[in-house]
Amino acid sequence: MPELSALEELAQHPEVVLLAAGRAHTDESAERAISVLGYDGRMIETLRRFGYLVRTGPEWRLESSLREAVLSHHAASERAADPLWVSAHQHYFSVARTGGSEDDPFYLVVGPGYAYHASEFDLATGLEGYSKVALVDSLAISVESLQMANEQGRRGLLDLQADPLLFLRGMTYYRQGRVVEAVELLRRVSRADDQTAEVAIAQHLVARMDCERGGADEVAEARKMFKLSLANARSRGDKIHQSHAEHSLAICLLSQRRPDTERAVQLLESALALTRETGDEWGQAKVLHTLGQVLSRYPKSRGQALQYLQRSRDIGAQLGFTKHVGKVDESIARAKGVAAASGAAEGKLKSKSAPRRRARRQRRS
Repeated sequence: MPELSALEELAQHPEVVLLAAGRAHTDESAERAISVLGYDGRMIETLRRFGYLVRTGPEWRLESSLREAVLSHHAASERAADPLWVSAHQHYFSVARTGGSEDDPFYLVVGPGYAYHASEFDLATGLEGYSKVALVDSLAISVESLQMANEQGRRGLLDLQADPLLFLRGMTYYRQGRVVEAVELLRRVSRADDQTAEVAIAQHLVARMDCERGGADEVAEARKMFKLSLANARSRGDKIHQSHAEHSLAICLLSQRRPDTERAVQLLESALALTRETGDEWGQAKVLHTLGQVLSRYPKSRGQALQYLQRSRDIGAQLGFTKHVGKVDESIARAKGVAAASGAAEGKLKSKSAPRRRARRQRRS
């Protein structure tokens, strides 16, 4: 048997294995894990002294070469042979499942840790966890979750082509602005028959992209996909997603060469009612903006349009969304400009017709 290097020998030390099972630690969480699993904390000080702990603020991680040395001994085919490895992940999973505390590392508190550690001993729970954490609207959480999944994929633990992981990757790319790559991944998820939030979101985002592409075939496909997404949401009673999909479908209908304005307004009014019912203030602000823009095109509804736009602006300001406020200000200015121009045109018509009316009255008299 070849002689082990110093690094490889260190990587087999029980406390190092225990620490390597965690993605990150605080001093308190590491000491707690070591104590729960029946070890003492002297190794932590040794690792710190020799530079094997990399600290970022209150958290630290094992130096990457040492952690990789541990991970190399815990590929999918080998991890069950080490009870300590499984026990360590079960401990970290129990922390993540209860939401952790202020003394725990961030990844255990906000979701990724649940999926990562569950995958080491309960694959179905782990995949479900990765799928759910992809729903969290945070780029930082998405990126870290994808890094964890990729690591477990390299070790042969996860099939990175499984739908939950395609969804995670697609949502991460979408939040990074890599929209074309994201939609191609989400298109694969959108074909699933499952009536889940993940499938509904994939269908929604794919439909939006297809509509933006603008070709007749793409728009027809988009409308079908929107209908599937809406049916999915209704079957689950998911009124928040229903309002989002109705809003997007309305925008799609309005963007065509021959916009279906009547149907779009119906969808927007339905979406607005749903956002109010569910208390989705940000969704309400966006729908009010779109509805106000549409109604401001018509003289009879311009007053209502300005009220909607002002309400959208007020909500955006309350939420601190300055970009939204700026966009609504532009819409209000345009609506008022159109109203002023329309009023001036009517005034000119009246002034031109006044002499003719007086002449007609004089002839009659």
